[in-house]
Amino acid sequence: MYIFSLSPEHFKKEIAIHAKKVTVLKHKVKRVQKTILRQKRKISSLKQIVAEVKQKFKMSTDAIQVLEDTFSGVPLELMKRIINTNKTNSQRKHFNKGYPMELKRFAMTLQFYSSKAYQYVRKAFALALPAPSTIRAWMSKIDCSPGFTKPAIEVLNIRACQFKEKNGGRQLIGCLLLDEMAVKMEIVCEKHSGSLWGYVDVGANAHSGNEQEVANHAFVFMVVGVNDCFKIPIAYFFIKSLTGEERANLVQEALKQLSTVDIKIVAITCDGPHVHFKMMKELGCNINDVDNLKPFFLHPTNSEIIYIIFDICHMLKLVRNNWASAQVFIDMDGNEIKWRYIEDLHRIQQQEGFYFGNKLRVKHTKWKKYIMKVTFFYN
Repeated sequence: MYIFSLSPEHFKKEIAIHAKKVTVLKHKVKRVQKTILRQKRKISSLKQIVAEVKQKFKMSTDAIQVLEDTFSGVPLELMKRIINTNKTNSQRKHFNKGYPMELKRFAMTLQFYSSKAYQYVRKAFALALPAPSTIRAWMSKIDCSPGFTKPAIEVLNIRACQFKEKNGGRQLIGCLLLDEMAVKMEIVCEKHSGSLWGYVDVGANAHSGNEQEVANHAFVFMVVGVNDCFKIPIAYFFIKSLTGEERANLVQEALKQLSTVDIKIVAITCDGPHVHFKMMKELGCNINDVDNLKPFFLHPTNSEIIYIIFDICHMLKLVRNNWASAQVFIDMDGNEIKWRYIEDLHRIQQQEGFYFGNKLRVKHTKWKKYIMKVTFFYN
């Protein structure tokens, strides 16, 4: 009724207005179609995405290899279906509830190696990949409580089997590292489980009670490859103090755990506090008598030789600390080696305004401010 009540001139104007609207909508549809076409071209090949990530973010060869291995299990048609689906609110909820396991593995792997690369790929996939917060929720379900970490040992076993297959049956060789790291003395309540963390915990899940001691260090075990390039922490414990006997017991337990993996542990590396010397003695080593050294002990399960290697950086630091504290060392011939020579050399270099072929600086003579640092040897 409205159309027939218009005059011919007004009718022509209405037609022109609607024609313009139709033209604008057609242009919008074409732009959307071109955008979809570009997105389809971007994801036409999964290998193309990995190659683009490698080029833009310069990820390591190992990381790219892991991504390619993970991506090979993601069906291309499934990915296209997720990406090309119109994302209404109900459809978003549907896909967020049921990410395929292959897609979960790829997302967590890429997020682990590079969060920037993950954001780029997620944008290229039209936000079909899960949000980083979702990935954090998935990863938080892995049990990472103190003690020996079962997933880490399983991953190490997989690595050992893959190494054996790729290298004609050669066994993977590794070294066991142990060290302490200072942690903040604080009791924290975990929200989703209600557990209290911060007490001394040696893997028995005993972190509650008023009489528990608050931990001040984390005692960590890590396996490092000798004939392959990898580092995998396999255990940690919240401690306040451990005797040499207790540390020796944990070392033997770590070796027993690793005996289930097809890897040969040839050495143990640690720094040189006095308690570690007691630990070595408890394990069966003799490192106090220089005329009868025995820098090894036998594996608790297969009786293979395990060598002891004290970290050279920490050993140099201990020599420096003792030399500077005592001021004088006496060599085998009775000659004096004085710390004053180091201080005099530094003073002369500062006065003359030039340095000999050394890296002697103030931080080496004022060593007490850097007593726990080892990087000064290389600066």
